[in-house]
Amino acid sequence: MCPWFESKWGSVRLSERLSILHPSITLEIDALGKKLKQEGKPVISFGAGELDFSPPETVLTAAKVAIDDVVNSRYSPTAGLYELRAKIAERVNNTQQLNGTPAEVSAEQVIVTNGGKQAIFEILAAILNPDDEIILLGPSWLTYYAVAEYHGAKVINIPGTAQNSYKVTPEELAKTISEKTRAVIINSPCNPTGAVYSIDELRRIGEVLLNTDVWIIADEIYESLIYGEIASEKNTAPHILEALPELAEQTILVNGVSKSYAMTGWRVGYLVAPFWVAVEIQKLQGHLTSNINNIAQKAALAALETSSEYFDNARKTLQERRNLMVSLLGQIRLAGDAEKGVSFNIPDGAFYILVNIENLLNVPLSGEKLVVKDAVSLAKLLLEKTLVAVVPMDSFKIANHIRFSYALSKEDITEGINRIIKFIGEQ
Repeated sequence: MCPWFESKWGSVRLSERLSILHPSITLEIDALGKKLKQEGKPVISFGAGELDFSPPETVLTAAKVAIDDVVNSRYSPTAGLYELRAKIAERVNNTQQLNGTPAEVSAEQVIVTNGGKQAIFEILAAILNPDDEIILLGPSWLTYYAVAEYHGAKVINIPGTAQNSYKVTPEELAKTISEKTRAVIINSPCNPTGAVYSIDELRRIGEVLLNTDVWIIADEIYESLIYGEIASEKNTAPHILEALPELAEQTILVNGVSKSYAMTGWRVGYLVAPFWVAVEIQKLQGHLTSNINNIAQKAALAALETSSEYFDNARKTLQERRNLMVSLLGQIRLAGDAEKGVSFNIPDGAFYILVNIENLLNVPLSGEKLVVKDAVSLAKLLLEKTLVAVVPMDSFKIANHIRFSYALSKEDITEGINRIIKFIGEQ
């Protein structure tokens, strides 16, 4: 049904497609938290997905140099600066090796985009038709839903189980695929669960999709943010094409510099597709945005040339924060019932913890005897009463859960969760 709006000229009809889209609850909570902070209130936000680090110094220097070069004030190739695309191809070839043999991606297969969101939008525009189906594995980023539905597709979510860290099994995938299935999105490390598929798990998932007409969209934006045993094996999370190179002609990679390099505001993402698909997507980008900001592209090039020491330090810091958050979340308990609190899995990647809050719903909370019925209500209550912002996961299609980001200081993690512990546990 077409949405109608009242204006000073009378009733105005807008596109039916716009009625499909809803505001991002993640950005909404984050914006409200930032507004309260600007008002001088001591808000602590576990909301938005961005690191509190500075980008590598080389990134800042490269951007300053680029500003003074008049060439960067002009149009550049729609698909991105060639030297950046070549560096991206080199990185993919080096990270997606099988038995020491590099992949064979060329710069011509790379499209540089305004963040990962534009990459997702363009990919789905290129491969989906109305009434096609796209499968999401486990709790998934809300933008996947919004963009797929905007393009007229039906989204099928396989929820996974907490016992398996919400990772989907090959058997679950196989029984979900239908003749209408056009794509599967694999986000590993995952937002919001922090789950990381092993090389063997990816191989088995890939074997289900091999020799089908189903596209694989591998969103690897958190690939460098991994911990524990997985991080001891290599510097990036396992890749689907590393697991099964034969999938190359039906796989499109999504990545960028936003998460791993603390550059969310620079808006540099990219996709890597089979050459003939990249050519078609480049046509679309030529009509949407043309090239992205040249100065940001120069900065991204410097980021991709950053030494591994930056990631080593980032991972060490994030793992310490994760461990601190795990220990504190385990202390959230209902007053008068020490057995009831929250539950969660310890993540292997990204910087989020997905928290099950079922025990906190439909029961009196705090000394005020407040009762909430769902995650959205709890998130609003926590912001109102404790000035702590968390993200309800309803729009990620997992009810009764909230997401905590540990991409903030240890001091803020400690203070924020202690406020929640006190509020929930008050008699």
